[in-house]
Amino acid sequence: MKRFSDWISRKANERMVVVFLVLQLFFNFWVFPFFTRQFGPGEGQQMLDLMFGFSPEQAYTIISDYGAAGRSGAIKTTAVADSIYPFVYAGLLALAISWFLNGIPLKSQKWQYLNLLPFAALVFDFIENAGIIIMLGSFPRQMDVVARIASAAGMLKWTMVVISVLALVLVILWGRIRPFLTRSKTTRRI
Repeated sequence: MKRFSDWISRKANERMVVVFLVLQLFFNFWVFPFFTRQFGPGEGQQMLDLMFGFSPEQAYTIISDYGAAGRSGAIKTTAVADSIYPFVYAGLLALAISWFLNGIPLKSQKWQYLNLLPFAALVFDFIENAGIIIMLGSFPRQMDVVARIASAAGMLKWTMVVISVLALVLVILWGRIRPFLTRSKTTRRI
């Protein structure tokens, strides 16, 4: 883990953050709308992976509402676009956290490990996606255990995304506030 965290820290710079930000916007405004229109489940349909948890009954109602073509398209969207996207948002958050941390002199290097938080979201996202693909592919057979695992993984994914964003905001704020705090300490000594 330390080597991976160090590697991300070394790669983190303004250009990489901008590249991943552009990729994030590309996925949100072109890839996902394209896949949803072309393959399904269709515009206006609720997506399981965007929900913060669902019961098996809710999941299978939504999956049933997709129809056969929508289920097939949702499998393609989840297997292709949503298998790449976690790397994009996790990369963006990890690089941004690292880039801002690199600009702050830290007494402990343990703070650097904040850049690993987004990858926990990535792991839970893959578990959620696998569960959703299994549920879509096995429909009309209902697999409540798979639905519960996918739902729990989705809730953990969203929780880790929020924690990662909060870590990024705190690092940015600390980087902005810290110079004022150190300046006021220096002023008091004089």
